[in-house]
Amino acid sequence: MSAAEGTRGHLQPDRDENDPNRFLYHGTLRRNIPSIRDTGLRPQSGAWAGHFHPDAAALVYAVDDEHRSAAILAIAGQMAKAGLIRDPGNCSFDDFKNALIEHGTVVVVKATTFRRYPWSFESGHPTGAEPGNWYSSESVSIEREMIGREMLDWLNPSGDDFIYRYALAIRECLLRANAYHEGGHAIVAWALDLSVLEILIRDDRPGEHTKAIGDKRLPLIDQVAICKAGRQAEEVFENRLPRWASLQGDDVDALNLLAANDIRGAEAERWMTDACARSKELLTKHADEVHRLAARLIQCRHMDVDEFKLFMQGRK
Repeated sequence: MSAAEGTRGHLQPDRDENDPNRFLYHGTLRRNIPSIRDTGLRPQSGAWAGHFHPDAAALVYAVDDEHRSAAILAIAGQMAKAGLIRDPGNCSFDDFKNALIEHGTVVVVKATTFRRYPWSFESGHPTGAEPGNWYSSESVSIEREMIGREMLDWLNPSGDDFIYRYALAIRECLLRANAYHEGGHAIVAWALDLSVLEILIRDDRPGEHTKAIGDKRLPLIDQVAICKAGRQAEEVFENRLPRWASLQGDDVDALNLLAANDIRGAEAERWMTDACARSKELLTKHADEVHRLAARLIQCRHMDVDEFKLFMQGRK
């Protein structure tokens, strides 16, 4: 089985034989251009490469002329991950367009080594590819890059639907980051034998909430680790909310827990550092569960206690 066929079987790739020299496009950050010129676009895996399965094949993704909004999403996602968008939840159109001009680029590649995931499939995404995706398992040399006005004109050829595409991209960025944030809280609570009662995420603002309860009182370090797990999940799995959107409520809850135990100041900072390490340990141990839960939350946005139990059945 080739790398392009992935690790979970039954992918039936479909090469566009009618035009093997057609051009495809890849959205990225302008600061990546020097390395891309040197080494080409290299296959990657992970959520920001376009998929969530931790064991998915490493791929290069590209879009065709009919799916330009996906290039906007790719650029917006990387800007959000790097904290380059001032306010992904309420960013003005002008601010978003200016950020695209300053930080974004669309590189042009030939479709020679790319295949397209067919639109008809039974279930699952065995390589992480989704229906309609163009992907390559090989490194790809670029023909040229588009920046500035040329890039904007290509992204928005009709001149009338860019705002819609922009809003879609921003909401997707928030949704993915929120799914990992709240999923991180839930998985750490679950790993510590608490019952997760509810998880709720949104795509129009940072965060929402995760509720959990247990029959036993956890050690203080584990209680603080649950508070810190959301932000740690963003970091570990590289789906960060921008710095402006850091959910300070998590830190407030953690510091209140410590203060209730007469731990303040420098000692509290040490506890916070240790709690981050504890949550990172649990998130890394249960990485597959975090990826699975984040992918499900992106689909359903909400899980109650029974849905979570069913979803996690047999995972320990």
